[in-house]
Amino acid sequence: SLVASLSSEGTAQDPTMTRVYVTKEKGRIVAVVNDQTKALPHWTDLRVGFTLKRTVAWQAWVALAKAKYVAQFDFAEFLDDWRHTIVTPDSAFLLEVAQNLQGHKNADWQSGRRLSDGSVQFGYVEEIRATQQSGIVEVPGNMTLLLPVFHGEDPVAVPARLRWELDGGRVKFRTVLPPIDDFEQLQIETLVGKLHELWPTSPMIVYG
Repeated sequence: SLVASLSSEGTAQDPTMTRVYVTKEKGRIVAVVNDQTKALPHWTDLRVGFTLKRTVAWQAWVALAKAKYVAQFDFAEFLDDWRHTIVTPDSAFLLEVAQNLQGHKNADWQSGRRLSDGSVQFGYVEEIRATQQSGIVEVPGNMTLLLPVFHGEDPVAVPARLRWELDGGRVKFRTVLPPIDDFEQLQIETLVGKLHELWPTSPMIVYG
């Protein structure tokens, strides 16, 4: 983590000598723990660099969101693979959703309506053994993810909304996350704010 990377070097220094340079767009943080001050020059050669990298789980959700609308079966498989990163709704409900979508991959989807609790019900007709059968599948309209955004950092809650479209009897799903760049920059600012754990007074933070 960021704090662990800086603790070995940074705690041995006077925080008034430390400058932390943050490049949010690149996820790059460099702490110069013997930086120059107006009162006293220093070598500025004792540096600790840390590059924030997306976790596999967060990258998977980002890729899904950027893919816009994905096919029913692909979305079902994604839910099945990553439902452990979702805290609401619960895992049992998500497993049922995934299995229902996978089990009716050849259905003719005919309608979708949002319920008062935010979930969505889809009606379908499917031919099984020369007999037409109809039914309803319910999917969540909103989800809460809990996962670390960057390697080595604590999990954070991420709200996600589900959108859908019907096209020629096929249903597609789109996952909407908060604006990704803004959300990641907020996480970086939160991580930098944790530097008070290392020093009784916080070092100067320089954003670039």
